[in-house]
Amino acid sequence: MLGGPQARADAADVASKFGAIVHISSPTRPDLTDQIEMMLDRVKLAAVAVTAKDDSEVAFKNVAQEAVVVREGDRGRVDAHVKLWRECASGSKPFLILEDGLMMPPKVGEATAHCTAVVNRMCDPEHNPVILYLGGVIDPSQWKEQWLPTNLQQPNGERVVLREAERVYQSCAYVVWPLAAMRLLSSLPLRTAVDEFIHVHLMQQSMRALVVQPLLVAQHLEQYVPPVPVTRYRVVYKRVAVRNAPQPNGFIEGGLNAGDEVLATEHSPDGKWAHVDGKGWVLLAHDQYGTLLERIEEDDDASTGMM
Repeated sequence: MLGGPQARADAADVASKFGAIVHISSPTRPDLTDQIEMMLDRVKLAAVAVTAKDDSEVAFKNVAQEAVVVREGDRGRVDAHVKLWRECASGSKPFLILEDGLMMPPKVGEATAHCTAVVNRMCDPEHNPVILYLGGVIDPSQWKEQWLPTNLQQPNGERVVLREAERVYQSCAYVVWPLAAMRLLSSLPLRTAVDEFIHVHLMQQSMRALVVQPLLVAQHLEQYVPPVPVTRYRVVYKRVAVRNAPQPNGFIEGGLNAGDEVLATEHSPDGKWAHVDGKGWVLLAHDQYGTLLERIEEDDDASTGMM
């Protein structure tokens, strides 16, 4: 479960948070279409399939005749993105756009809804065009200093943040808001791949790109590390033990002092213990001493590091 009531609210009723959740399928790669449909079913994300047109059927007003293409079907895929931007621009909610061949975590919908809500609260996308990338490739030199915290954490303890980038390679999975879609539509037709087209807007500073980091989805299994929800706690008792198992007689690995803040990525089945900071298990409340750790709600988060 996501940490804090606000984050849990973000993850509730995922479909209502988006104008549409779609995946673009290529008629030339039915194997990838089958793969993405099985993946979406496995992660319980309801997405509408949009089949890209044959390259010869694409209107030049969307994709220029001289557009640079690498593989068969590229013009059709680019055209599908443009059509989805038009639909998004005519509405009031962001679109989640996915291509085929992606690896995703079980709760990708909930995690994306939470990250999207973070952007809604912190970036005012109704007035400041922004695109949120769930995956992609970023050269280390292309990162900016700005970032936003989320209530997600990787299994290895690494906190998931939204980092701003000057350039993102690949446009396989992203959230686009209506204003950003309007900006993209204002400079049609496309003469390059979608990621290159968006990069021009980033260079012109007509919109911004935020990237879930580490990646939430990936096009290759070796890039993929599924995130897990994180809950923040503050120690309110003078000192508590960190044990190697969620049991009162578990071996003591260390301790925490009053005021320490920790991140929990797992709870015991009975909900009485939390696994914190990858160190071990801590009892949340004691029958005799009362509350040992209290949950830090999202609104209490005073750390900014934000844009």
